[in-house]
Amino acid sequence: MKSLRLLFLSSVTALVLAACGGGGGSSASATGTWQGTLTNTANNATLDFVAKLTDNNGTITGTLSGDIQINVTGTRNGNNLTFGASDQSGSIQVSGTVNGNSFNGTFSLSITGQGSASGSATMTRTSTATGFSSPNSSASVQGFSRLLE
Repeated sequence: MKSLRLLFLSSVTALVLAACGGGGGSSASATGTWQGTLTNTANNATLDFVAKLTDNNGTITGTLSGDIQINVTGTRNGNNLTFGASDQSGSIQVSGTVNGNSFNGTFSLSITGQGSASGSATMTRTSTATGFSSPNSSASVQGFSRLLE
């Protein structure tokens, strides 16, 4: 009787953990093509972009394209995703949470001699394909200056 009760409790615990997503250590890969929008909270300026990301066990590489195209790098720890780029003209950083095919977070942007901006970052994954090409190396963070207007 005691064995049956223990077996029953173990089964119920396993089902509860599976339903809650706990106990498995699974995490959301960020690999794929994402359609996104950055919104400056100070002036409501928006910038639409496409992020093509490859997630290799939590190491992120890829591109951001829209008005420009730049290489990005970052990390994923569980469902927490951070990626960005920096060069002589400034830096951009995007951080947030992946939930299935959705991403919600924030961004911070700094452009040398022009100022900075921050706000919300949202993305929706449109494809899980991989194998992206690198952009033209002459592109820079300067291309995000529209968010400062």
